[in-house]
Amino acid sequence: APLASFCRPARAHGLHSLAAVRGTLGQMFGIQRVQDAMERKAMMQREVQVALNVARARDTLQWWGTLYGAFITTVSLAKLTGRNVSGFLAIPAIMGGFSLANIADLAYGSKLNRVVKETEHILENERSRLVPPHQAPFHRFYTDEEKAAWPHGSAQATGSLWPTILPVYRPPLHPQAVAKESTG
Repeated sequence: APLASFCRPARAHGLHSLAAVRGTLGQMFGIQRVQDAMERKAMMQREVQVALNVARARDTLQWWGTLYGAFITTVSLAKLTGRNVSGFLAIPAIMGGFSLANIADLAYGSKLNRVVKETEHILENERSRLVPPHQAPFHRFYTDEEKAAWPHGSAQATGSLWPTILPVYRPPLHPQAVAKESTG
């Protein structure tokens, strides 16, 4: 009786036997298994990519750290032996220290956590930055609101898009404004 009551609603959807119900449920769970497998594969690919980036940062730190150490040692020994050392050598010493600190932060520090948090912020609050060119096959999956939020409108030459932090930055004209200027 319980099986018959289970099959009754299924018959309303065109499933006339227990085998059909089992087949439909199997397909649903099969699809879920495939989706889970795809998500696990994507997760693994992400983990490999993150590990690769950290390993690359550690390798870069080893090479540049050794070079920086040799540079600082040479300058220090020259200064200690009484040789005349140019004051300009302070510039690469300071810049190199900051660069190495940045790489070391990625390789062993909390930079990766900060980058992940910033990524989450961008994905949640700045989706318009992620809209690809309209030629991309997945452009259609973005909403019209996300596409319209991009402040620069249609495609333009990159030479007309100055960084916003520079004083020469001017918001680019939209095609309608350009048409008005050329006719008016």
